[in-house]
Amino acid sequence: MIVEALARIDAKAPRYEALVDALVRLGRGDGWGSTQANAAALGALAEVLTPNADTPEANVEVRWPEGSQNLKFRGAIEVSGTSAGAVPVVLAAGSPALVARAETRFVPARSGSEEPSVRQGFLVERELQLFGASGEPPRRIALEVPQEVRYTVGQVVEDHVRLVSSGTRHFVALVVPLAAGMEPLNPQLATAPPEAKTKGKLTLDPTYADYRDDYVAFYYNELPAGTYDFYFRTRATTAGSYTQPPARAELMYDESVWGQSPGAKVVVEREP
Repeated sequence: MIVEALARIDAKAPRYEALVDALVRLGRGDGWGSTQANAAALGALAEVLTPNADTPEANVEVRWPEGSQNLKFRGAIEVSGTSAGAVPVVLAAGSPALVARAETRFVPARSGSEEPSVRQGFLVERELQLFGASGEPPRRIALEVPQEVRYTVGQVVEDHVRLVSSGTRHFVALVVPLAAGMEPLNPQLATAPPEAKTKGKLTLDPTYADYRDDYVAFYYNELPAGTYDFYFRTRATTAGSYTQPPARAELMYDESVWGQSPGAKVVVEREP
């Protein structure tokens, strides 16, 4: 790419900064269009950030709650800590302008079963259909708020997750965690039992589907605007009280676009 070439041989070219700015702007939203384009663009931008002989030295003070840290470097540097709360970053006088990227991870204060629904680009709804004796219609439980759900050992449950996207999205992941004590029934296996087959039908076949012991996931390279329904089945196998985290949809390359359903507490009981 032109940006990558100029970064290596002539970073002072008249239109170099304009080209870098244009490349960054093109990547806003869903990235640069494909995994290959994303890799090429990020590789070019990595060259932009690579220090060279003309890169001025920066002098930065990171004020952690437990004490300050002074850093002198050229190009880019990575620092990490385990403190909670704000961490001011102070640029010393005379240092060049910098761009700081902060990545924060935390341990939630509440259980996943208490998580409410969230909509930040995607609407995710989850309904549980509980099957009893043969021929009986399922009992439906809409998870509109965090609540407790009770099963009996051996009971088959059909998960119905609805995903609403207001626009065309690329590289979408829908991950539906399962409560411990629940066994996923994968209808794609040759040894799958008859009860693994769902009554509901997927609105659009995913690019890839992944059935694991603790979650079921659906991935799309492209998902047009619209409403999509997903179905799969599980079976209650182990008595106990468990946490069922929210179902979550997100863009794989832009975590600011996401949504989740409420969590639930799952209680599996033995037959009396």
